[in-house]
Amino acid sequence: MLRILFTVLLLSGAQNLWAQRVLTDDVLMIDTLLIQGHNLLIQSSFAAAIQKFEQAKTLARPHKKWAKYYRAENRIIEALWSQYLPDSALNRSQGLLDKIIEKDGPQSVAAANFHLNLGSIYLMKVNYDRAIVHYEKAIKIKKTQNENQLNEGLSTVYANMFYMYSQRGNLEKAVYFAEQTYQIDLKTYGTDHVFIVDDLTNIANTYLAMEMYDAAVHKLNEASRLANKLKIRGEAYSILLSTLGTAYADVHQFEKSADFHRRALRNNQKLFGDEHFKLSYNYIGLASNLHERALYDSSLIYAEKALLHEDALKQSSPSS
Repeated sequence: MLRILFTVLLLSGAQNLWAQRVLTDDVLMIDTLLIQGHNLLIQSSFAAAIQKFEQAKTLARPHKKWAKYYRAENRIIEALWSQYLPDSALNRSQGLLDKIIEKDGPQSVAAANFHLNLGSIYLMKVNYDRAIVHYEKAIKIKKTQNENQLNEGLSTVYANMFYMYSQRGNLEKAVYFAEQTYQIDLKTYGTDHVFIVDDLTNIANTYLAMEMYDAAVHKLNEASRLANKLKIRGEAYSILLSTLGTAYADVHQFEKSADFHRRALRNNQKLFGDEHFKLSYNYIGLASNLHERALYDSSLIYAEKALLHEDALKQSSPSS
């Protein structure tokens, strides 16, 4: 009797060891499939990537490896979105969010992450009301969980919130989220980063819309100095210089305004040559500046240059 019992125990122990081995092998395979799927996603092989992620989910479910299960599903949603299938991505995200809330609760970190997903999908579908609802839920959960909110993920969320409130004309909310993005990026990246240039420019543009011209000029000059320090010379730099030209005109400093418009023009000429239609924006800025100073003949010259460049754009358009 004892011997039989002992044999049963031995068999039970062997089964446990076997089960442990299977579990270990399956978990390793889940990670392998996730890596393979990720590599296929980078290569834009979306159907093959989705297949790998579905296999990872199939293994993760019986072993209750829910974090890996969610990661696989999240990657499938990313693949669907990359194929310009927003409705499929949206339905999948909403369905999984319901499952996460049922299993982990509405205040879980996983729920927060899927609220972020849904917010981003609604943003790309230009449904700002729904996007804001999901983003705000995600932010609230992360704060409740006492997670570090000064991170890259929330920086992106706050920047998106700024953009949506700007589009809706809610400038008070827009400037709040622009300033929050700036504070997060400062702590995440430090003072010398291209994101800081973007943040300062976003704050300044909102100040301009709110007719806070002196504050806008101050922020734009900060952005310009940092752009020079970082040696940023792309089209965004031209736009920054043009915006400074407009801001200085708003505070009636017309010579400074003209100087920034000319700098923007020179930068665009270096980038695009002398005939590109984008130079028309710089010529319009200079024409407006000279008109404000009652230099009408000079203003007319730049206005005519702007029209010539706009005509060149129409002639080069496929629809013409």
